[in-house]
Amino acid sequence: MDWCDPSVLVSEWCWAAHRDRSGHHHRTAQSTARNRRWTALAAFEEAARLGAPIDAWALAGERIARPVGFVSARPLSDEEAHRVRVFADCGGVASRRSLLVAFSFAGGSASEVAAVRTTDVDLAAAAVAFSGPAARDGLLDGWGVETVERYFRNNPPAAAEDLLCVTSAVRPDRAAHSVSVRLGRVLRDAGLSGRPGVSARSIRLTAAHRILLADGIEAAARFLGSPSLDSTAAALNYDWKQRGV
Repeated sequence: MDWCDPSVLVSEWCWAAHRDRSGHHHRTAQSTARNRRWTALAAFEEAARLGAPIDAWALAGERIARPVGFVSARPLSDEEAHRVRVFADCGGVASRRSLLVAFSFAGGSASEVAAVRTTDVDLAAAAVAFSGPAARDGLLDGWGVETVERYFRNNPPAAAEDLLCVTSAVRPDRAAHSVSVRLGRVLRDAGLSGRPGVSARSIRLTAAHRILLADGIEAAARFLGSPSLDSTAAALNYDWKQRGV
C-alpha cells in the first residue's frame, strides 16, 4: 500500500500509543483503536454530507475487529426498561438521576445529556434540545415529561442557563463520564448491570430500536444523531442493506 494513502495515516492514528502522566507510553487497546476509527469515519461521513468529494469508508480504512469476548451494548427489553424507570426515581426530590434517564431515553449521549440546560427543555412540546456536532431535538416520552416536570417543581432553576444534569463542581472534561457512571448506578440498582450487553448506552438504544421498528433506519440514525446508517445499524444489530431502509 502506498505510504501516502490517507487511510494509512488514519490507521496509524487509530493504533498510536498513548502516554500516561509519568511519560510512559502504552500500547493502544483494540477497543480504543476501534473507537478511534469510528470517530474518524463519522467525521469523514459528515464532511462528505457537507459536500467534500471524498469516500468516507475508503479514508477510514479497514474495519478493526471487536476484541475477543467483547459484547456490544444492546437495547433493553421492555421489562428491563421498566425497571430502569422504576429505579431512576429512587433518589430524593433533588436527585438528578431520573433526569439522566429521561434524557437518555430521548436519545441523548452521555456528553449531550451532560450539556442540557434549563432553556433546552420544552415541556409543552415534550422535547429536549441536544447541542454539539449532532444538534437536534430529542422527544421525551410520557414518563420523561412527568419526570422533568416533577424535578422542576421541586427544584426551581436559579438561572435559565443552568446545567441540569451536572453540578458546577464537575469539570467540563469529566461531565460525560459523570453521566455514564451515574447511569451505570441506575442499572446496578435495577439489577441489570451484570446482564450481557447492558450498559449506560443501552438506554438510548432502547428508544432508537423502537423508532427503527416504527419508522426505519434513517429515522433511528437521526434520533441518535448519527451521520452513519451503518454505525446505527450495527448498534441496533440490524442488517439494513439486506432488509432495506
